[in-house]
Amino acid sequence: MTIDALIETVRTSNTIYEVKQEIDVGRDDALELLRELNLLDLVVGRLATEGERDLSRDQIVDRLREASAVKQSV
Repeated sequence: MTIDALIETVRTSNTIYEVKQEIDVGRDDALELLRELNLLDLVVGRLATEGERDLSRDQIVDRLREASAVKQSV
């Protein structure tokens, strides 16, 4: 999976199930990946606010950068 594919998956997915289907991993692996990259809240709960949310590529990239910085400092 490429970073671009992950970004697009998070941007368009409304549930963990959709993420796991798109990246072809198990639910637990998808959940762990989203947690590690600080992207879980961008997917979970989106159905309730689907019409109000406009998640941009830049927002996801910022989260990935933050997660990378935290991981490097540990």
